[in-house]
Amino acid sequence: MKLSPLTLDRLKTYISGDKESFPKLSGPEILTLFHSVGFKDVYEWGNGGMPNALSRNAYVVEKLKEINGTKEMQALLETVVSKVHFLESGLDLNAAVKTINVVIKEDGYEFVDAGNGGYKISGALIQDPIKIEAYFEENRGIIIDEIRKAKFLIWVAVAWLTDLDLLRELHAKKIAGVNIQIVAMDDDINAKLKSKVLQHFEAYYKLPQGTYKNLMHHKFCIIDLKTVVHGSYNWTVKAQYNKETVTVNHSHEFAAGFAETFIKLKLA
Repeated sequence: MKLSPLTLDRLKTYISGDKESFPKLSGPEILTLFHSVGFKDVYEWGNGGMPNALSRNAYVVEKLKEINGTKEMQALLETVVSKVHFLESGLDLNAAVKTINVVIKEDGYEFVDAGNGGYKISGALIQDPIKIEAYFEENRGIIIDEIRKAKFLIWVAVAWLTDLDLLRELHAKKIAGVNIQIVAMDDDINAKLKSKVLQHFEAYYKLPQGTYKNLMHHKFCIIDLKTVVHGSYNWTVKAQYNKETVTVNHSHEFAAGFAETFIKLKLA
């Protein structure tokens, strides 16, 4: 997806959120956004903040120039115009799309309705590669391998979380700076480790809800907003001895759907 220098410059305030119709991002939040397309810059607290002491918008333009003409440009813009990006902002996604379309239409591109309230870029001709792997044995090891690959975030939604080894893997990633969030059932099975999990992680324990005491029965893990590990496997010691399945999906679009569900679960 190739954009003109003028379009790149005009897009900077949409991405930083200085354009009032888009979510306002701090310096660290802008860096996290660009992490999703492969950059590894870090925010230097007390030492100029943004890399090379650039302003937020100058940094955005610099990085847009680096990914111009690549699939990462499409991925970044579709992240900026996504339900997950707008979910907690209180802003109108549909209205925002109309304003940014005015800019990218100059280069022959347009955000179009992709269904379920989402948008994709028309004219980019770049498809999100999807890779699916299914496992029927060594499921615990597969989960650990994917956790160890995480660079930026791990969001876990599982009914039961009692496997100390998996928790140790998450804690190691937390120490390395990875954002860890957990949603689990608030019940007798999780009670033993609940206080320790709350002590070390951003965790949300959910009681059964509604007239019929509906359970939070999900079993999925989102990694770096591009990989989803899901299946029948609960994160318990017992699960490794059961007949279970684990599927690993590598797709930004697939992960975005699960991320939206995760945010709704933790806020419920």
